[in-house]
Amino acid sequence: MRGILIDLMGVLGEACGYAMTHEGFPWARAQYMVANDLADALCCPITEKRKEYVYFAPTIVTPLAEAHLFVTVDNPRADEIRAVHSKEGLYAFNVVDFIGNSSGEHIWQDHPQRLTVRNIQQILKMLLRGRADFYYADPLVTWIQLAELGVLDKFFSIPADYVTKGHRGAMSFGLRKTYPDAQAVVARVEEAIRTEITPDLHDGIIARYTR
Repeated sequence: MRGILIDLMGVLGEACGYAMTHEGFPWARAQYMVANDLADALCCPITEKRKEYVYFAPTIVTPLAEAHLFVTVDNPRADEIRAVHSKEGLYAFNVVDFIGNSSGEHIWQDHPQRLTVRNIQQILKMLLRGRADFYYADPLVTWIQLAELGVLDKFFSIPADYVTKGHRGAMSFGLRKTYPDAQAVVARVEEAIRTEITPDLHDGIIARYTR
């Protein structure tokens, strides 16, 4: 695995003296694994449900950018989507999301046509096949994924801060409560987040993937 979060967690692991092993799973399964002692930690937005089985560090690891709508350039309703300026206006279009995305579940809870699949690769395939109209996501991460899949020219994105009225999420470090000395470990990671994840380091890691 590789990416911005992986690199940021690598910095924290090194600072705290922990060897972090990264494995990729569908997001719903990853949460299940941490909740059931099959994995140790995750880095994600904080929710009340996750707080039941995870101790989160108070300081975020990285903020999320203004989310965009990702649409295929050949979508016959592309101009209609561009003209929308309210979350409710998007209810006329199919949104596709990944299973286990609590933010998506909250944002689109009233959406009549929310489709869910196992992972982001499947989301992009759904869009390319015309089986959904848009995907609402962090633009930095999504553009990187589109570039890696070689389909940059098949998508465009639309800034859509209006969906959450300017509220943006963040990624936080969480460790399962059953991990040995879990609270002490999280306190150590918290200190590392505050001292090691400087603005320059943060920007430098992002630049590795956006140049």
